[in-house]
Amino acid sequence: MKVKCNLKVLLLTELDDMRQNELASELGMNYNHFNRIVNGKVIPTLPVALRIAKHIGKHVDEIWEFEQKK
Repeated sequence: MKVKCNLKVLLLTELDDMRQNELASELGMNYNHFNRIVNGKVIPTLPVALRIAKHIGKHVDEIWEFEQKK
């Protein structure tokens, strides 16, 4: 399964250019780990994904797109 993260685009376009370090701090997350999530290097656990989605007012499927490999 391939996962595409749209969090970086959302940060730039819909979240008033909120900085990653600000959002990570508000979520109580380590900046480096959050940055890896934003850049698609790490897939967050379900509780973390839900916490991020709730905090920014989006559904999980608006942030992460799950694609099945053929």
